[in-house]
Amino acid sequence: YDDLNVEYWRTRLAGIREIQVAGRKKVPVDLVPEEELDITPPAWEESLPPSEEADTRITDIIVAEDENIVAAEVAENVSEVSAAELDEVEEVAVADFPDVPPTHPRYDEIIYLKQEGIVNGYADGTFRPTGRITRAELLKIVMGARGLTPSGESDLSDVQDHWVESYVATAKKLGIVGGYPDGTFKPNNEVTLVESLKIILNTLNVNVPDEAPELPFTNVATSEWYAPYLYVVYRDHLLDLPGDTVNPDTKILRQDVATMIYRIGQE
Repeated sequence: YDDLNVEYWRTRLAGIREIQVAGRKKVPVDLVPEEELDITPPAWEESLPPSEEADTRITDIIVAEDENIVAAEVAENVSEVSAAELDEVEEVAVADFPDVPPTHPRYDEIIYLKQEGIVNGYADGTFRPTGRITRAELLKIVMGARGLTPSGESDLSDVQDHWVESYVATAKKLGIVGGYPDGTFKPNNEVTLVESLKIILNTLNVNVPDEAPELPFTNVATSEWYAPYLYVVYRDHLLDLPGDTVNPDTKILRQDVATMIYRIGQE
């Protein structure tokens, strides 16, 4: 057998490789030590006439996480694999967002939401991690994270016939949101930091005290309505809040929402 065939079987069975598995990062895999390797090609390969040789296709990749082993099942009647095709196997793409590469500081948090079916991204396939988020979008995401099924009609005037109406109706019934004094929800308004804390913590059933102890933020009085929510986020490290001040009216970013949901889910 030519050198390519021998190298093919050697590559399949020996050494330490990294294979990119869909939905996961690269993982090191310990395979058969080279000295124990039998590189004799199977009998069926001898019987194949050259004219019937087919391209190799990897038909299945199974990851046995407990044993840290990758088993690759090769299609029948296959004779050789090219270096380019091996590279393709190693570069199997995770179902990521193109704007959230594995090097992104919030990669784990954002991909968690996608793997759990909580978010799908925009029509162009992106997540837009540093984008702002509307009240309607946030409510949909956190209700999905809790597994709530939206239903019903809302009595809040500005969501009637809006796509978020059933979400608002369900959330209001559960006491997650109440709307503004004028009877509106303002679904298209961008969410502020403190608004997002209340919606996320209430929706995900995080215990929030009635009153907050003294906070490390010099510009936030413990009498503020949002102080207990801010206290829980600070205490449980649900968000990274640097410095000794915090702007309650700053707009929350999509990556921050992902971070909070992810960290709550890990507790």
